[in-house]
Parts: sequence; C-alpha cells; structure tokens
Amino acid sequence: MRLPTVLLISLLLFGAGVGFAAENDHAALRKRAQKYYNNGNYKDALELLQRLCLEVENDPRLVGGDLSMAWQSLQQLNRLSELDRFREAVVARHGGNWRLLLAAAQSYAGNQHWGHMIAGEFERGGHRGGGKYVNAIQRDRVRALQLMQQAMAPAEDDPAAAEVARFYLSFGRMIHQFHGQSRSWRLHALTDLDALPDYEPGYGYGYDRPPLGASVDSEGRPIYHRLPRDWASAVTDGERWRWVLQRAVQLIPELTPWVLNACASCF
Repeated sequence: MRLPTVLLISLLLFGAGVGFAAENDHAALRKRAQKYYNNGNYKDALELLQRLCLEVENDPRLVGGDLSMAWQSLQQLNRLSELDRFREAVVARHGGNWRLLLAAAQSYAGNQHWGHMIAGEFERGGHRGGGKYVNAIQRDRVRALQLMQQAMAPAEDDPAAAEVARFYLSFGRMIHQFHGQSRSWRLHALTDLDALPDYEPGYGYGYDRPPLGASVDSEGRPIYHRLPRDWASAVTDGERWRWVLQRAVQLIPELTPWVLNACASCF
C-alpha cells in the first residue's frame, strides 16, 4: 500500500525535525558527552561539550559544569593550548550567567599556570620546539577575580540564597588561595582588577617573597583586615576577603562559626 505523497513528505519532515531536536537537546548531548568522558573517549566528549558551551540553547544552571568537563577533557588530551581561547569565548557568550562565570574563574584558579611564548602568543602547557618559558600565575589570579567580580551582580539577583552564599565562600577561598597561609601579608595590598598582569619569566615559585614576621604599619603596629561597608569601598584584598565572607553569613547566618574560624586562622 503506497502512502499519499503529502503524508509521506510530512513523515519525512517530522523525522528530520525529531533528529534535529535530538542533536540540539542539551540533556541528550550532555548524557552522550558524559558517557564518552567516563569511557576515556575525551576527544568525542570534548566535541559535544564545545557545542553545549557555544552553540546550543543550554540550561544556565548546567553550562558551568559543561565548561569544567571540557577543561578536563582538554587536559586529558594534552591540548591545554586551546583552553584560553575556548574559555573566553564561552565567557563572552554567557557573560551574565554567574554560575558559568564561577566555573570559568575556578578553571583559572585551579589551572596549569605555565607555558611558553610562541611568536608573541602564550601557549599554555607543554610545547616541543622551543619558545620562552613563562608563567601566568598572577595573570590567572587576576582574571579569576575579575570573573568573580563580574558574577556578583547576577548572583545578587538570584533568589537561591544557599547557592549564592556558597558562591561568596568560593570567592573568599579564591582571594586567599594565591596568597596562601605563609603569604597572608599580601592581603594588605589591593589587587588592580582593571588590568591583567603580563606573563612572567620562569616558574614563579617564591614570588615576591616577604621578610619574616607579621605585617605592621610605619609605627610597628599590627595591621588587621577591617570589614568595609561594601565591596567597592575595600582598600585591601584582606578587606575584600572579609566582605565576601560576611556576605555569605548575611545570606546564611548558620555559616557564622565557619567564617569566624576562617578569619581567626588567617594570620
């Protein structure tokens, strides 16, 4: 029995539409990408994750995880040289999504910070065939903080108080992370978030090592991190750190003991 021509065309078009929808459904793509990743097929996983981040209509609550998995896939494939351009393209597309900005900032903070200058361009990770060895420790630190600062306004508009509080706790850890317990003295400076530092020669170990002892003012009095009235009025990174932790407490008061302990153990 032959189908009428109109019905046949309709069925063909319907089938094509279903196939197109499946190829652009973020949940289906993510499921496939996760399966590829779990099986060690990082190349195919990466291709799908790049589509999720840059092409299809994605869930704004999940795209940050897609970016993080893409970063890990690039690392597994030894293709970190592709990360910076890809990550900034994702940030440009989702610049108002605070969860995505948090994931991007975390990828900067937890990234490999070393690479080579090749023909005037930074190539992250290993490289064969020469090039000047440099590190991006301070540049990555500042870029991570820039992204967290950018994420604050959309995060404040989100009614999910618990998630936003965790965002501010992550912000606090990020501010403190690059200073470290032995470099808490550096919290007394104010990082310029309007410009990125240049890449620096060498590995960056022992960067800007201070004299031994606690930070003091010109009269020898200890310097403390005071709590500013808001982010913009902070005059040191320590005050920024205090403010983001306090903001987490304002959102979730039960965090008070944890924050007090973090402040007490900073010095």
